[in-house]
Amino acid sequence: MLIVEDDAAVATLITATLAKLYPEVKCVVATDGLDAILHLERQRPSVLITDLNMTPFDGFSLIKMVLSRSEYKSLSIVVISGLSEQEIQERGGLPSNVLFYAKPLSMERLKGFFDAHVQLHRRQVLSG
Repeated sequence: MLIVEDDAAVATLITATLAKLYPEVKCVVATDGLDAILHLERQRPSVLITDLNMTPFDGFSLIKMVLSRSEYKSLSIVVISGLSEQEIQERGGLPSNVLFYAKPLSMERLKGFFDAHVQLHRRQVLSG
């Protein structure tokens, strides 16, 4: 999983939770969209978790870039943001296949996503 978050406390909360629940899942943290692109090329994660408000390369730009490239078509994208849904709409909105979680972050809600995703990934690995 690639976590793109410029708030160190939020990034630590997510990575610590994942490490506790799924020690086999590798998490990489990027601090903005540009850093994320470099990690995407090297790591090829199955999940991208991103904030929207970052500089100089924000989450909106990152999502557009990811969705425009065929090699990332199977990447699951999750947005965690302090922006309201109205603010997000005013900035162009999010694609329908992107999950949105509002800050302050509910780790229980996010855990449900992780549980489902890890289960699907394990099945794919077992089926070859």
